Amino acid sequence: MSVWNIKTIYYIDSENVGDSWIELLNTLDPTTCRVLVFYTKHSPRMAYAQAIQLMNAAGKPEFLECHEGSNGLDFQLVSYLGYELHADCSKEMVIVSKDTGFDAVVHFWQERGMNVKRLPLSNNLAVASKSVEAKASEENSMSEDAAVIINCLGKKNLHYINLAFTHFFGEKKGRNLYLQMKKQKFAVPPADWTREEKMEHFLALVMAHAPVSIEDCPDSLSDFMLKNVVEKNNTMQSMLDKTYGTLIAMLTLIKNEIVTLSAPLDEAFERAAGLANGDVGRFMSQVRRDFEKLGEDSFCGIWCSAARDDLQSLSKRALSAVEELGASLGRYDSTMQCTAIDRCINEISLEQQTLRLSLSSNKRMYIGIGGATGLIIAIVLI
Repeated sequence: MSVWNIKTIYYIDSENVGDSWIELLNTLDPTTCRVLVFYTKHSPRMAYAQAIQLMNAAGKPEFLECHEGSNGLDFQLVSYLGYELHADCSKEMVIVSKDTGFDAVVHFWQERGMNVKRLPLSNNLAVASKSVEAKASEENSMSEDAAVIINCLGKKNLHYINLAFTHFFGEKKGRNLYLQMKKQKFAVPPADWTREEKMEHFLALVMAHAPVSIEDCPDSLSDFMLKNVVEKNNTMQSMLDKTYGTLIAMLTLIKNEIVTLSAPLDEAFERAAGLANGDVGRFMSQVRRDFEKLGEDSFCGIWCSAARDDLQSLSKRALSAVEELGASLGRYDSTMQCTAIDRCINEISLEQQTLRLSLSSNKRMYIGIGGATGLIIAIVLI
């Protein structure tokens, strides 16, 4: 057994748990786990059945005889644990004992970012073993998530890493993980991701931790957020409502102009340009100005060019719906144009609802993601 493969060390308080630890031994992987049995003359005797189990176990424990005295074994056990932590603080240290007095030691080391815990063996050892496995699975998952966070934010951005750990894993676990990984200089497998890929990976992580399961996450959400985190004072929600809501309102106005007033397209766009502001206002104004180019260019070409220039804050799905509408406007009769506008409005409304639901489900991560918080801004701007 190579010491380099060891990930977990178990410290057995034999005076407290007797020989029940032998059953635990049979549940452990001997290639990654090391078992240290601390004993004195007062430790309970081992029954023949347990002795046979011990002889047949795949992993062999190490026995450390302790000097006797008041709580003597306990003191020597925690002293040895501290010695091992000094040698390698990356390993998991598990004190196997029902003695709650060890909890002070556990808390002391956990507050310093060390992976130390106490396992109280009970008569139902299967439950205890599953608890250990569940914790190990949780820690593996946290390590994988931490690697995503660090690759998205960068090792030097300690403030954002700490903030992300806290929000994903909770204040206590997040802080302990941060301290532990800081000692290891945030060493994780590197990922050569583009800014867009970082946003996608980060948002996938957000969705995995969201209290509401959202199956449709959203290439469109990452695309929308990547384009809309530049204004720190505006929330994502308000930006979503402003851009998408204004566009829906202006398309509705154009439809009414065409149907109710039988207005020419250029007049409908002139009226919309005078009412809209922001990206949508610039889009409507550019389309209206470029009517002069009709003949040199098709209306669809003018429309799509303006959409790509001025509606970059839209998600890819919403922008595609707008561009598709350009193929119908000014080309067919008013009824068909209205049908095309309604179809576009429905697509944009559906996209707006999907994005709003995606955003609202992640309050835990973003402290109101709408605030364009530092975590998202960091990914885009770093």
